[in-house]
Amino acid sequence: MTSEPSEPWVPPVLTEPWVCPYLEGARCSVCRKRATHKIGEEKCHDDPFPHRHNFTNYVCCEHFRMVLGEATVDYCRRLLHHQLDPDQ
Repeated sequence: MTSEPSEPWVPPVLTEPWVCPYLEGARCSVCRKRATHKIGEEKCHDDPFPHRHNFTNYVCCEHFRMVLGEATVDYCRRLLHHQLDPDQ
């Protein structure tokens, strides 16, 4: 049985920044503003406790930028533009 070659997968083009629905109601662990991101620890292959869950936390755009740097500024600017009240 032969199959037709499939078209390569192309990611969708988003017209608005995507925010995970699980963040609804979540607050930044630093300032208590609405959380817009969930950050998590990337465990190393030699972690002495390999079966533990990685550490995670919810943060707002300002604190997300403090952790991951200036590359996040443009994304967060677009994200906040589409939210009615990010400080709510």
